[in-house]
Amino acid sequence: MKKVNVQFVTVPPAIAKIDFVSGIRTKEEAERWGEKHGYSAVYWLKSRQRAYAEKMQGHLPQSVTKETKGLFAPSEQGGSLLENAILAGLVVLILYWLGKFLGVPW
Repeated sequence: MKKVNVQFVTVPPAIAKIDFVSGIRTKEEAERWGEKHGYSAVYWLKSRQRAYAEKMQGHLPQSVTKETKGLFAPSEQGGSLLENAILAGLVVLILYWLGKFLGVPW
């Protein structure tokens, strides 16, 4: 994995979409946190024991994409037969109740 660039700061960074964690006492802990969440740059504020990073817009951190790689496969393939059957049954029930409400003879 690519090494995280940990920068020491004296004030919280001005980042629009920020992610931070408290309880970071050392530069190494800040680096581990950045690696775990897939950040390339982490700002460490020693006086408050916090690490800050910019949330990535439009793409997930590497650790999340690795863990969820196989979760989207069923939804991308159009779902399962059971899901389709439940949806069809729900549509039939709604049409039946709507017909009863409007007085349509079945």
